[in-house]
Amino acid sequence: MFAQLGILEMFQQTRPSTDGLVVRMPHSDQVIVATPTPPMPGTGRPGNAAIMRPSLAGNLAKTTRAAGVAVKLGCSFERLDEDESGVTVSFTDGSTGRNDAVIGTDGLFSKTRARLMPDAPIPAYVGQAVWRAELPTPEGVETLNMWLGRGLKAGINPIIEGRSCMFVTEDRPSNDWVVDAELPPQPWHVGRVMLIGDAVHATTPHLGAWACIGMVDGLVIAEELLRAGTVTEPV
Repeated sequence: MFAQLGILEMFQQTRPSTDGLVVRMPHSDQVIVATPTPPMPGTGRPGNAAIMRPSLAGNLAKTTRAAGVAVKLGCSFERLDEDESGVTVSFTDGSTGRNDAVIGTDGLFSKTRARLMPDAPIPAYVGQAVWRAELPTPEGVETLNMWLGRGLKAGINPIIEGRSCMFVTEDRPSNDWVVDAELPPQPWHVGRVMLIGDAVHATTPHLGAWACIGMVDGLVIAEELLRAGTVTEPV
């Protein structure tokens, strides 16, 4: 996916890649299993790597602008008016735009979802929270390590040389900070306006897959649009 987006080389220059997953007991630190991860296709490099979101967003922003995409920041939409040939978007800064299609990628509390699907399930807490921290990589940790206990999971994953991301999941009776989402029924579009990413299929907080799932969505949409002659043509 990163190769298709043109950011794999940039990613490899700044992120350490490691091989394998080590699963340990929560108290004794005994290794339960150590399993390899498949290498990144076509690169020969180890297949496990992590990146902090600001770094990933920076890489994606540079690539997006280099591709000549018109980027508009600092505003949202007020109205989406669809007709047979496209969608007119009215923005909160008073400007408008004309588009063949609109894709809502505006996250868990999606304004686009609320506009398209007012009867869809609202975000609902499911009982799991996660604590995160960046810290120096502990001695002996060379790849992703996880400690599994009853109702608790902790993990350490290297992100840059000498630094790691730590996460600890926790079952919590109350929703202090973390929410999850119920999936709206398919299809996840209304006419020429559709939803992707957390706006329509958020996952539990400890999986760390949100950004990757959103990017996969974007690539699949691009491939489907290229296969069809028009936005509305079924494929």
